[in-house]
Amino acid sequence: MLRHLFKWADECLVEEVEDIKSLISGMNKDISEFRLNVDRLEKEIERHLFKWADECLVEEVEDIKSLISGMNKDISEFRLNVDRLEKEIEVMKTASEGK
Repeated sequence: MLRHLFKWADECLVEEVEDIKSLISGMNKDISEFRLNVDRLEKEIERHLFKWADECLVEEVEDIKSLISGMNKDISEFRLNVDRLEKEIEVMKTASEGK
């Protein structure tokens, strides 16, 4: 009778071990799929970050171009004022020499 009990216990233990092996195998498969999903998501996030960074850089370049254009306009106006003032100085010199 004791022999049958041990045989039954051994068979139950073997079944439990096989069930656990099956569960572990399934968990390993799930973990592998999870890792693939994480890798895919990381790549997608990286792609979106690079796209966002590129868009931000394009906006910054456009802003800088606009600033440069405004500065060029200011420089042109400044040159015109310098030319006008130089002419006024010449006129004043000529007028003072004639006196």
